[in-house]
Amino acid sequence: NNIYITILKEKTGESNTTNISITPLNGFNSPVTLSVQNQSPSLPSGSVVSFSPGGGTSQTLNSPYAGGSDFKVSIGPGLTSSQQYTLTVQGVDGGLINTTDVILNVLVKNPGWQEI
Repeated sequence: NNIYITILKEKTGESNTTNISITPLNGFNSPVTLSVQNQSPSLPSGSVVSFSPGGGTSQTLNSPYAGGSDFKVSIGPGLTSSQQYTLTVQGVDGGLINTTDVILNVLVKNPGWQEI
């Protein structure tokens, strides 16, 4: 899964969304809680990850898991150069844990002008 943000230097921005889906196997039907467990490198201060519907930093999906969860990232101010981040999204149900990586590509554009 890849998501993208284009921002002007030192401004904030919001990514597009990617869907995190749950595929039950062998009769599995327990609630699954999704959250981000790792960021590499760490997101800038003021950044927020969100799952929707609901918009929280975590989300619990119930069987039959229809539609999954839409995941996006809002980048806080202060980023001055383009960066790629790996965000590990974890799904947990009691003793079961599964993960998937979401790659966040942030393109920082520096506003400017030129003489013509």
